[in-house]
Amino acid sequence: KAGQTVINIGDSGNLWLEAHIKPEQKTKVSLGQFASYTIETRKLQGTVFDIKDPADNQEASNANTEGTADEDSRITLKVSLPSNTGLTLKPGTKAVLQLTVK
Repeated sequence: KAGQTVINIGDSGNLWLEAHIKPEQKTKVSLGQFASYTIETRKLQGTVFDIKDPADNQEASNANTEGTADEDSRITLKVSLPSNTGLTLKPGTKAVLQLTVK
């Protein structure tokens, strides 16, 4: 159909790595914290620039009161990724992340 969206193109200059941690690990991570990671045998570095905790959202907090510690309770971290990696990255690319904890 005319005018229908068939593809979305992201900003290749604004890439990030997304990682999930357990709620009890949240106090050991902070914004601006240094991170190193490996993607396809290439070692890279970045910083934590976003931390999303579902417990900060009242609905998510109420939904998790049944004592289930499943994926919905995990903290999501976004770590900066340099735009000049030389890698062809796709959504779902696996990485190994290391954080220096406090």
